[in-house]
Amino acid sequence: MKVKFTFLFLTLCLSVVIQAQCTMANYMAAVRIPIASYPYAATSAAVTVSAAIVGVPTLGNSSYNCGPDLYGGASPAWWLNGATQTITLTFSQPVTSLTFLINGTNATEVFYIVSSSTCGLSISNLCSVGFTSVGGTVTAGPTAGLGSIITVNNPGGATMYRMTHNGLGAGSRVTLLDCFALGSGSCILPIELMEFSGKCKNDIVDLEWATAMERNNSYFTVERSMNSYEWEEIGTVKGAGNSASPKYYSFTDPKPNNDVLYYRLRQTDYNGEFANSKIISVNACKRASEIIVYPNPATNEIIIDGENIESVQLNDAYGSELFRKGIFTYNDLKIDISSLEKGIYFLRVNDKIHKIVKE
Repeated sequence: MKVKFTFLFLTLCLSVVIQAQCTMANYMAAVRIPIASYPYAATSAAVTVSAAIVGVPTLGNSSYNCGPDLYGGASPAWWLNGATQTITLTFSQPVTSLTFLINGTNATEVFYIVSSSTCGLSISNLCSVGFTSVGGTVTAGPTAGLGSIITVNNPGGATMYRMTHNGLGAGSRVTLLDCFALGSGSCILPIELMEFSGKCKNDIVDLEWATAMERNNSYFTVERSMNSYEWEEIGTVKGAGNSASPKYYSFTDPKPNNDVLYYRLRQTDYNGEFANSKIISVNACKRASEIIVYPNPATNEIIIDGENIESVQLNDAYGSELFRKGIFTYNDLKIDISSLEKGIYFLRVNDKIHKIVKE
């Protein structure tokens, strides 16, 4: 059964924005949040921010000149210098802008920022030389100075923001500033997207989507991810511009390279405004005899895909059996785990055990 979801032509921020966003006039007064202070109760807005760090070391901060001001962050700072490192910030309510100090930068470095919102992000460079930005990506060019103060803007607001790095250069110190703007709304495409689906066929992934109407729709960008938060562009498809009748689109990914892949569409209109569709997961192309379990980590359900499934058993981390069933003819078996506590579980399919993480 096809599930319909609709995006209307409008971008709204429904709540009042707190007058605390960092600007050139007030950034010097903003608190540089020390790492030891997380979870941190902000003074600029009624919000608390928590930080979850994966593989990011710390380093004594340095200062650099922003115009006439000598500016430094809290010390020690996060030292983002590896492609597998992540800084994830979670807010107690949606935030439409947040500001980072990035210093000690090399010309080869690229920073990637994503959020839990489908809205497209933009970057305001408050004080920098030689940096460029597209969407939520910040690149230090050949003439980049020692550092930059950047504000991440999100018209719809989000409670989660994640920063990653391309792993090149010597690494950069990162400090978050206490000057958050609150807001919640919706970032909505100038199209009505009836469906978006994907499936594996003959060692490729076929993606299909359809629109009921379009207004000023320039093109779609197809993006792929192996973990649902780091994305790469794999192609573009021209939009219909303006249309009041259904339009059908397709795209083929000829090189699926992971057990489970995630896809989304970035729709861009003639004015350059863009937003993202929902994320779909696709069981990548494996031999029919193989059994695939996805998604992992999982939130609501586990899907078991394959042939010759004879038995399924789910146990918790202590070995207690939670689910058992003999399966002989089913494909795409779905197990509801929405009521389970977060943690580690073990799923035995036939004679193979899969470690499952419930988020």
